[in-house]
Amino acid sequence: MGEEEPVLVKTAVHWKDEGNEFYKKGDYRAAIDAYSLAIAEAPDEPSFYGNRAAAHMMILAYESAIEDCDKAIALSPGMVKAYFRKGKALAILGKFDESIAAYRAGLQQDPNNAQGHSEKTEVETAVKALNKARDILQEARPSPNGGNGSSSSNAIARKRLFLQANTLLDVCLALAPSSFDAKLLKLECQVGLGQYDDAFNSSNHLLRLAPSLAPLLHLRATCLYRLGNLENSIKHSQQAVRSDPDNASYVALLKQVRSLDNKKKEGDTAFTHGQYQKAIQAWTEALAVDPTHKQICAKLYNNRATAYAKMRRHADAVSDCKQALALDPQYLKALKRKAESLFVLGGEENLEQCLRDYETAAGLAPEEEEREYARKMHQAKVALKRAKRKDYYRLLGLSSDATEDEIRKAYRKLALKHHPDRHTSSSEEEKAKAEKEFKNVAEAYEVLSDKEKKARYDSGVDIEDLDNPHAHGPSRGGGFGGMGGGGIDPNILFQMFMQQQAGAGGGFGGRGRGGPF
Repeated sequence: MGEEEPVLVKTAVHWKDEGNEFYKKGDYRAAIDAYSLAIAEAPDEPSFYGNRAAAHMMILAYESAIEDCDKAIALSPGMVKAYFRKGKALAILGKFDESIAAYRAGLQQDPNNAQGHSEKTEVETAVKALNKARDILQEARPSPNGGNGSSSSNAIARKRLFLQANTLLDVCLALAPSSFDAKLLKLECQVGLGQYDDAFNSSNHLLRLAPSLAPLLHLRATCLYRLGNLENSIKHSQQAVRSDPDNASYVALLKQVRSLDNKKKEGDTAFTHGQYQKAIQAWTEALAVDPTHKQICAKLYNNRATAYAKMRRHADAVSDCKQALALDPQYLKALKRKAESLFVLGGEENLEQCLRDYETAAGLAPEEEEREYARKMHQAKVALKRAKRKDYYRLLGLSSDATEDEIRKAYRKLALKHHPDRHTSSSEEEKAKAEKEFKNVAEAYEVLSDKEKKARYDSGVDIEDLDNPHAHGPSRGGGFGGMGGGGIDPNILFQMFMQQQAGAGGGFGGRGRGGPF
């Protein structure tokens, strides 16, 4: 038999050298494995622990680095690098007192070490920044009675305080990016500055570290509330209150969110059941809960506008949409609702604004709704063209969504008001004015009471072409059909109307052609 190849057994030094090579290449985990094998061969060599601590620092394993530094120091109390590395790891974790103690211990071994003095000063600066930020935030927080200190009596002053604290915390976190305390205070600054999306994202990591910490739960509840997630805000607030039931701020937030949520849901339920006035009342009360909440208030104004529109109170609907858009200028639903109500209200000015609103909405809407907005803009243009002529709806004091019954009632009321028999003792000027109004309402009723003519009129057909069947399909009659736009004598029209009303059970007693005066 031939002689066997000798097995090469690596020594601790071999493993250490191999670890150094991995470290130089940036393969820190492989370096840690090699240093661990070196330690297994020579557990009393402090430099191996020091090397492994350096590799742990590179992969952000600070607790492991601190543990290795302690082992190195225990084996070699004069190993200055181990003290400073430990101090740095502790500072990164936000354990500032322990960090400073480690630097002091290292400087006792080497009092003239410039690096140690410099790093210790950096930690002390971070501590000062953290403590100053904490003091500023205490001043910025609302007091238990709902007010603020004299230096933060208004929103501008509070914002200034939050900005100051935020700057100081950035100084601290630059040295101690894993400091839980600094991150929690930074989160409070983000909430105070209205950076709710950023604050909510920041809170996710902290929540994994401290899932039952009341201040964290309260800040997260505030973020959720401001982002419009009332249900989850209530859940987090409840947890915070359970942890600290005597905290007035926690209790106040829970009460506020619950009140707003309950009123909003009350309005939603009423609206679903067609109880529009009840919905309006509930949403009005919800708006009073927190007028500073722009997102929720914008939605509530739009909801209330929708209820007003259902009740055909379109002027109120437009007013609420304006309120919603003042809070959120790109609120598509409010823009669309406003345009729809302006369209119904009619009139040149309203329709011009309606068209502008539809154009803006089309720019915000998804591409698949492009055709729908093109159709709506066409309708608005047709209505605007009509409004620049004689507006029959306005002559009768109606909106363009008026029902047949409303058209009849409006005509009867205005025809009686302006009938010549009512103005026999009036001045010549008053008689002329009444006669003109009487003719106008008759002309309006003649068209709007005829379904076919009304359809042509609504589609934008010129008034002089309303009798032309080719202008909008063949005439199918209806109303007092076949009389032409303003072609029938208004007195005859009124007499026919009154006879028709009498025949339907609405007689008024005879007084010649005009009925009772």
